[in-house]
Amino acid sequence: MKANVPGAPTFTNPSNYYNKLKIVIKHSSNPTDAQYAIAVSNDNFVSNTKYVQSDTTLGTTPVWQTYTSWEEQAER
Repeated sequence: MKANVPGAPTFTNPSNYYNKLKIVIKHSSNPTDAQYAIAVSNDNFVSNTKYVQSDTTLGTTPVWQTYTSWEEQAER
């Protein structure tokens, strides 16, 4: 079964941090075992793409996790 393409995530900074954002993944009614990778770019994904890692840092390799796993990472 093919997953639905999720909508663009929502970014907020509720605590006015200078070095982090809260990302809310729109899971688009996908099954609970669907996995997501979160990419970040400052050049519209032309050549400078980074991926959020499971420890919430940025790296060059995509990390695929379920919606629940990403949510648990955010709460740490």
